[in-house]
Amino acid sequence: MSNRLIFLYAASPYKSKPDIEWAKRSVQSWRDAILKANAPVLAEDVETKIGRNNAVEQVQRDAISSGSPTGFFGLNWLISYNEAKRLVPDAISEADTLTMKRSFYDRNAVITVKFKNAMLVMFIVTFDGPASKADFSNTQQRLSNDYKSMPESIGAKEHLLVSAKVAGRFSIDHWLTQYGGINLEQILFYRNDAK
Repeated sequence: MSNRLIFLYAASPYKSKPDIEWAKRSVQSWRDAILKANAPVLAEDVETKIGRNNAVEQVQRDAISSGSPTGFFGLNWLISYNEAKRLVPDAISEADTLTMKRSFYDRNAVITVKFKNAMLVMFIVTFDGPASKADFSNTQQRLSNDYKSMPESIGAKEHLLVSAKVAGRFSIDHWLTQYGGINLEQILFYRNDAK
């Protein structure tokens, strides 16, 4: 309501002078309620929100142009931690992390969502149960179909198989690793400045 003229009008039967006072107080209370409900937003809050929205839109455009995911399960890059908690109420929240169970590529998985400066910067998919080289190969094919070609997987010192792709400001790491005698398969989707 800032920089606007408002005109409020009330009619009341007039019997005596207190009726005039009642009408005045009623209109003033009405005016105060309207002004309070439409309190001006501080310019710095608007600038911060506009800057954040512009950054989110740019990151989404970059993800699309690089063939990277724009998000998962209704959560997009740079969404705020509080907004993500609101959108995924069943997620377990810890400091800068949300964890949830979901199906991913038709397999049960634990999805870990990481935040930096209260903005979403990483999705980690950890498939349930032991994984095989055939599981890794199937996931690798689906990743290649969804996000352009994934590099050929190779063996590495810390992983049984690994494939890593950098696309603009985004990366996808996919690996099969042995932990406690069990083969585990994970995919990390992240912004390069997040690790």
